Parts: sequence; structure tokens; C-alpha cells
Amino acid sequence: LAVVRLELQGSSDQTGIVAVSGTFDPNTPRLKATMSEGELSAAILDFLPSMLSKKAEEMDLEGLISNVKIDWEGGQVPRVQVDLRDVSLTLSDSLDLPDFWARYSNEQYQKSPDPPRMHVNTGSILLEGTTLEFENLQGTFTSVSDEKLAEIPFMLDMSLKALPIEPMLEGEGFDQVSSSFPFTLELQTDDFTLGEGVDTADIPLIVAQILAMFKVQTCTVSTRIRAERDAPANGIAGTLMYEGALAIRRASGAYVGFPYPLAELDADVEFNESTVFVRSLDARGAGDSRIRIHGE
Repeated sequence: LAVVRLELQGSSDQTGIVAVSGTFDPNTPRLKATMSEGELSAAILDFLPSMLSKKAEEMDLEGLISNVKIDWEGGQVPRVQVDLRDVSLTLSDSLDLPDFWARYSNEQYQKSPDPPRMHVNTGSILLEGTTLEFENLQGTFTSVSDEKLAEIPFMLDMSLKALPIEPMLEGEGFDQVSSSFPFTLELQTDDFTLGEGVDTADIPLIVAQILAMFKVQTCTVSTRIRAERDAPANGIAGTLMYEGALAIRRASGAYVGFPYPLAELDADVEFNESTVFVRSLDARGAGDSRIRIHGE
């Protein structure tokens, strides 16, 4: 049988103009197709393999895509790449990141009631084999909360590994089995501000704990975090390990165990799952005094 070439173009009020091109080889069978830019809608989600379209619906994807590329061979998990442009999404609870996020406000923190909403300017979602990757997502953390939260610029890479093949091939997604998949996550946030009318933010728990340690009320913060979870063993989720760094600038607050308030506080902190290292701290104390602290 001859290879079929695909060249389709259409438009609707929901998607705008959408073009699909590619080839289908009925002998293998194998489909290679690319869909051009369009607005996310039920019609475009239906174009995706069912296990990825279910995950997209769960993440509540809204906005524009620049390309969808599919390479599928019969009996195999398709390779699917979705290039995002101006898309809002939520990393769902099924990714199983317990207590990763906290809501910080006025020197205190609690578990975030919801995962933060992400507005992604650019980036890609890639499903290949048994790996789901969020590649080079760049944008801003926001929230669906009624509470006014700080907007936090971010860059994110995340890879979920060893996803179960059978449910994916059967179109069930991968929520039918334990979701404690091994993963790696790299997150960077740049210069978000607390204070100046917004003193609440949804941030990683370890960052909230460090800000609480410094009793921060107003500040500018940058963070870098790498987290990794091992594969589960005997039905128990693998160990979660993480490390990172935090830069606090122009803060007002204090330091745990120090009896006086501090102003113009700059601090550089490194951390892992067991220890916080204060690499440097410089602040103005009472009168003209300067406070400098090093330790852990």
C-alpha cells in the first residue's frame, strides 16, 4: 500500500486557522503528523493521543500552542511534542508532589490549598516512550485563589520517568496505577517581591521555611531548586531528595535566635533535604550597627 500524504487546513471560532501535515504508512502502520498553531480547545485535545489529552484536560490547559508533533507506530507509545505559547496550566495532584508547595504570608506559612497556576510564555510538553517531560517552561506562577498572591517569574524543567506502558497504550492515561513515579525537577525563580502591597506567595515549602526563619516581611527573592525522587520499591514511593540555593535581598525581618529586628538584609542560603547553610548574611541592626553572620 502506498504512503498517504496529509495536507489539511481548516478553521473555527474555537481554534482559529489550523493546518495538519504529515504522512501515514498503512504497511507499518506509522503516522507522522504536525499540527500548526491554534488555540487549545476540545477539538485540538481530541487530536492528541488519549492518554496525553486526558493529562492535558487534568492540567486545565488554556491558551495557544505553536505546534503539535506526533510520531506513532502501531503497538508503541506515540512520541508527542506539544510546543506551548501563552498557555495557562496547573501541575495536577496526580504528579504526587506531597507538601511541595506552601503559602507564605507575614512571617508564617501553611500548606498551599491548591497547586499554583502557571502562565507559560514558552516551553514544550514531550511524551516519549515511558517518559513525560516539561521542557524549558518559562513564565509566571499565578493562582486561582481569591487571595492576592505575588506573581513569580520562573523557569522549570521536569521529567517523569518509568510511566506504566499498558494503561497508556489502552488510552487510560497513567492515573489508574500508583502515581509515585521517579522524577527530576529543576526550578528557578528570579527576583520576585514580597511587600509593596502583596505579602503572600505560593512557593516551594523549603523556601517558605527559610523565609520564616528570617521572619521576612518584605524582600526580593531568587531561588534555584533541584529535586529528585527514586523509583518506588515494594509499593512505597522512592526517597525525595533536593538541593538548592536562595538569595534574599533588601529584606526587613530578623533571624531566629537574634533578639533585634534587621533591615536592609541580604542573605545567601544553600540547602538540601536535611540542612540549611547560611553562607552569608549582611544586615543593618540597631542604630548604625551592621550584622554579619555565617554558619548553618
